[in-house]
Amino acid sequence: MKTLGWIFLICYLIDAVVSTVATYVPGASLVSSAITNSMVVFSIVVFVLAMWGKLLPRKVFLMLTLYYAVLALFGIVLIALMIFKYGVEEFTHIAAAATSGSRLFRGEFAWFDIVHLPMLCTWLGLAIYGLVTYGKTVQQTQTSATDVSPG
Repeated sequence: MKTLGWIFLICYLIDAVVSTVATYVPGASLVSSAITNSMVVFSIVVFVLAMWGKLLPRKVFLMLTLYYAVLALFGIVLIALMIFKYGVEEFTHIAAAATSGSRLFRGEFAWFDIVHLPMLCTWLGLAIYGLVTYGKTVQQTQTSATDVSPG
């Protein structure tokens, strides 16, 4: 499980970094979407393992996986607002013409960057927090395992 934890946390950080870059570099959007979609599936597995107590510290893995739900909910709300405004058919045309979700929302909502930038910073911060906290937990676990002496 230790290796799975490291893999998830490193991929989480990569996803946060690539998504931040893709917000401002349209050419990175396809790569960002692929990574994020893969990570969402991976995070479901990690969430279940954290709930079962197989990945510790639980709060770190639960926080990181639930943040994907926050990001998805934010996107769903914005899409719903656009569908209410334009209708499904018109929204489909607008969305198809957009190079990325960020560009789509930035063009529609003047306040988007004011909310989106702190969300990206939070995502990056959570990734770093997760790596540091997990590293300390792994180190403590290894230290306590070597401190236990037989007899």
